[in-house]
Amino acid sequence: MRILFANNNRSAAYGGVERWMIDAAAGLGARGHTCVLLGRPAMPWMAAAERAGLRVRGDVRGAWIQRVLRVRAAVRAERPDLVVVKGKKLARMAAWARATGAGGRVVLFFGLTHELDGRRWIDRFTWRGV
Repeated sequence: MRILFANNNRSAAYGGVERWMIDAAAGLGARGHTCVLLGRPAMPWMAAAERAGLRVRGDVRGAWIQRVLRVRAAVRAERPDLVVVKGKKLARMAAWARATGAGGRVVLFFGLTHELDGRRWIDRFTWRGV
C-alpha cells in the first residue's frame, strides 16, 4: 500500500501528531508499505523524518494557490492509496486533489471540524465520497 502523510506544520517545534506520523510511516515502511511525508521544506519535523530514513517531499510552499497545486502534483506523483492529513487547510487541499482526479483517498483528518456537514457548496464538492 502507498501512503502519503501530509502535514502543514511550519513551527520550529513539533509535537505529537508529527511524531506519530514519523513513527507510523517508519513502522508501516518496515512492513513493506511505501510511505512518503509531505510538508513544508526545511521544517524540523521533516528533518527528523529524513533522519529516521523516511522519504520526504518539501512541496507545501508558496502562496495559497501554489500550495494547492503543489499538493495536487504531489498526490498525482506519489499515487497514494491513502492520504493521512493533519489540519483542515491541508486536508481540504488533499481532498481537492482527489476530487479533481489526482487519486488517493483522504482517510484521516487531524483538526477537521465542521466541513463535513455539507452546508457550503465547496464542502460538498471537496468531501464527496470521502
